[in-house]
Amino acid sequence: MLVSTGEVITAGEISFSQTYTFRQDGSFVKLSTESGSDSQATGTFTTEEAEPNEQGRKHYLFLTFETGTELTTTCNPNRDIEDFSLFDNGRIINNSISCDLPSLTYQKRD
Repeated sequence: MLVSTGEVITAGEISFSQTYTFRQDGSFVKLSTESGSDSQATGTFTTEEAEPNEQGRKHYLFLTFETGTELTTTCNPNRDIEDFSLFDNGRIINNSISCDLPSLTYQKRD
């Protein structure tokens, strides 16, 4: 049983890394490295504008996986879709916390 503790773990404290690359043509690549093994997923993404809010959420981001669905972290019953909130400070947070999965925060890199 997974219990949400609210504990914050930084990137340096976890045993894996994940990188998303979003392309202008609406496609994405997700790279995941764990224990020296690399995995890749690909697919397409769409965005939806968020209602104005105090948290700075600008958009919702929906990723539809075409390959590598085993890399999804999602509450969606359709296991090939990940959804995120995109904030005005460049952070992207997955929305899997709603089903007690870990909530992961990503920061945009130039």
